[in-house]
Amino acid sequence: MYFNLSEYIKPLKLSAKCYITRTVNFLRAHLKSHELDWFLGHPQFKHFFHMPKDVNHKLIEIEECWFVVNGTPIRYSLKEMALISGLYCHEYPWDMESLGSTEFVGKHFGVGTTIRYDDVKAKLLSMKKASPDRVKMAVLYFLCSVLIGKKNLGKAIDDLDMCKTFPWGCLAFDENMKDIFHCMNHFGGVLSTNQWVFPSFIILLEVILEL
Repeated sequence: MYFNLSEYIKPLKLSAKCYITRTVNFLRAHLKSHELDWFLGHPQFKHFFHMPKDVNHKLIEIEECWFVVNGTPIRYSLKEMALISGLYCHEYPWDMESLGSTEFVGKHFGVGTTIRYDDVKAKLLSMKKASPDRVKMAVLYFLCSVLIGKKNLGKAIDDLDMCKTFPWGCLAFDENMKDIFHCMNHFGGVLSTNQWVFPSFIILLEVILEL
């Protein structure tokens, strides 16, 4: 699946519903030090809190995807995701479908409810400082604002230990590949617009396409 050569001269702007700077600043401002330590000590998420800040920058079962940039083939695979993002990209847990529970989401939002960014943010702000669920709500806000915008992650939040070892890079990569193929199918090989929005984490796509 590819665009014809006649489409190569047309620009296509890739953007994402991922707001790293906004999310990191929000969590720094509203979490207590011991709650923030969960992120700063997380083996996959801690480097997001040390990335260069740009207030105007919205960072945006297949093995790889190839782009042609200025006539040069560029590979985007799980290997690039792991090397550039720092996120874990090992195999999914064999019992992935049974991990976690809906108890946390059901308690705060209701089972089967569609959860929006603003809903999570508002719920976090309304929680009392002593609430034991504040870290879980903060993690849910981070995941839906930065990594996997459209994915239902409620079950994962019930097990914060699992969140530290889960291959979030693999999940983000798989979601991006689905979005890339959805984009290709949508345009049918002919670009008819100059913008496409990705709901998932695409910072390394930006790096790759700038090389």
